[in-house]
Amino acid sequence: MYSVTGKVLKIFKSPEGHNSKTGEAFGGESKIQIMGENFLRNGEIQMEMITLTLPEKWGEPAKTWVGKDMVFHVGLFVAGKHIKPYLSENSKMPETKAVQR
Repeated sequence: MYSVTGKVLKIFKSPEGHNSKTGEAFGGESKIQIMGENFLRNGEIQMEMITLTLPEKWGEPAKTWVGKDMVFHVGLFVAGKHIKPYLSENSKMPETKAVQR
């Protein structure tokens, strides 16, 4: 299991719409934006924001996470040359974390 640790900046709902060709609905998922530190090989720290789709069951509890340092247990998948984190309905509930800076 992998984890992403960072400060929760915002929780929002993605725009909803319909595919003009297929008529299929899209969007409307709850999203969370997390700002974390990425430690570089030269010793510098790069701040990096990631946006994840929240599992539906986390909707109400997630509203209390804004501004807090949290640890999210994530899965990973490869998209082109990038490794992307994701949350699933089976993901463990995140934990509040005292992050040392």
